[in-house]
Amino acid sequence: MRPQALHTNADCPEKSVCATLETVNYCFLKCTDKPECNQNRTVDNESNCSATVKPVDGSEQKVCVPPSAGT
Repeated sequence: MRPQALHTNADCPEKSVCATLETVNYCFLKCTDKPECNQNRTVDNESNCSATVKPVDGSEQKVCVPPSAGT
């Protein structure tokens, strides 16, 4: 298995931020409220706008966390 590349905010698309989930960095959509995370999702597959997953830059930005992430 190849190691996961570490991402930074510069690696992430516009309106997203690099954050660590379970020791791996991913790009997450920035949000302030849950509806921003679910514009293209069904009710059964909603994401949450969470402050639990922390951006690598140390900011307090909330991010959309998919339901499979368990947070």
